[in-house]
Amino acid sequence: MDINNIPEDIRLYIPFIDMLGETLGPDVEIVLHDLSHPQSSVVYAVNTEVTGRKVGQSFNYLIDRVLLSPRFNGTYLSNYKFISKDGKTIRSSSIFLRNKENQAIGAICININVNHIEKASNFFNKFLIFPDDKYHGNTSQDVFHVEDIVNEIIDNIITKYLVSIEPDRNEKLAVIRKMDEQGVFLAKSAIDRVAERMNISKVTIYSYLDEIRKDE
Repeated sequence: MDINNIPEDIRLYIPFIDMLGETLGPDVEIVLHDLSHPQSSVVYAVNTEVTGRKVGQSFNYLIDRVLLSPRFNGTYLSNYKFISKDGKTIRSSSIFLRNKENQAIGAICININVNHIEKASNFFNKFLIFPDDKYHGNTSQDVFHVEDIVNEIIDNIITKYLVSIEPDRNEKLAVIRKMDEQGVFLAKSAIDRVAERMNISKVTIYSYLDEIRKDE
């Protein structure tokens, strides 16, 4: 189409579109519509390899994607997504152009091919995923869960093996030995919990553990 045949109030946007196209590069397609000819509304476009938009095409897709969108505010719709015929993911924004009487006379659509960005994002995200991440998703909850289990083991051993009202040293030593066999003291809070439940000092527990482990 000869640009001189484009209405002047639409044609004046062409230098702006050229400038944007050169600035943003080949992955950004910019399309100009003349809405006075709905079935052949596309009158100018740059970087058309993005979606293959051609001069002379209709503005039907504007109706489907823009006018019928619940996010359309009557003037423009920004950052909507569609998939091109050749499978590209497109991030798009469209704005309607109005005359002095506030009538919609044209539209400008910006279509960005984000496939390269998606691929780059996926590539870099792979380096941000660590095998241990799944074990640290709920760190505080996991800690409480482990402590609950350890406390339950401690309580069960004391209930089962510490039967005397005033247990002697050998009984206490046997209970500590059982706890050590069960791995109780691998938990950081175990010493405090055992000292409290058995009514003995932490120093005494460490002394018992030294004695038990020397015998092994």
